Amino acid sequence: MKRKLVISNVVRNLLIIGGFLAALGMTIPVQAADQKYTPVTLQTLSDALFKIGVLRYSDSLAVDEYIRIHHCGLYEQYGGDDIAWTRLREAQARELELMTPTFNDYVEIQGTIMLGAYDFASSRFEIDPESALKNTGIIDVVEYDGGSYEPCVGDQYKLFVPRAHPLHLTTRISNPLTLTSLPVNRQAGDQMVKIINSRVQNRVTRSALLVMRVHLLGPDPLSGSTEPSSLTVTGDLDEILVYDGPERNVLLYTEKFTKPEDKKKSDH
Repeated sequence: MKRKLVISNVVRNLLIIGGFLAALGMTIPVQAADQKYTPVTLQTLSDALFKIGVLRYSDSLAVDEYIRIHHCGLYEQYGGDDIAWTRLREAQARELELMTPTFNDYVEIQGTIMLGAYDFASSRFEIDPESALKNTGIIDVVEYDGGSYEPCVGDQYKLFVPRAHPLHLTTRISNPLTLTSLPVNRQAGDQMVKIINSRVQNRVTRSALLVMRVHLLGPDPLSGSTEPSSLTVTGDLDEILVYDGPERNVLLYTEKFTKPEDKKKSDH
């Protein structure tokens, strides 16, 4: 007895929309299954903002910007054709309606901290006071100083000033971070001292890479800003990692955090 293949309306629509967009060089984004936390880029940030409800597929302006961010060249090719662009916008909005639940809202936010001398007795690096974190609850996610987006590399692509996506985004984390020193085992400490000594002596000689893994949650109800260009969202800080530098050759320190509500539950 042959089994009947049943395709749901959602899958059928997805295939239709995907085929239409593919014909124009647009592809449905797929998140790698083993990559929970993604580095913050214009593209991953755009996906996350749709996922957490800051941006919506019903907003034509947000959809237009999504196309320009994710699909290089389409604006330059079709932006002057109202009919073609309207069809693109409608197709992209339908795709976003279907795909937004699958987008990733777990991000890696990177920063730099300056290390003091390594104390071999206590196996600890002190952090320079100017870069130390003391009960820090607001973290910069991105800031585009130029006032515009450049999602595509090349002279043929136009910069644009976003009206729906933010130029400056911060997250108010539920578990503020304090980081004034790093306990580092002797082996990693020796490696880092050698790396510092091998660097050209300047103000970044003693720099280290701080990676903050954050789950973005949604718009911040306590934010006083109503300007789309400068937004604050809420988030949970899940983990921090400190490496020797951008190459991430030596992991100096790592710490995982418990959400405040989970800690309260465990205390009872």
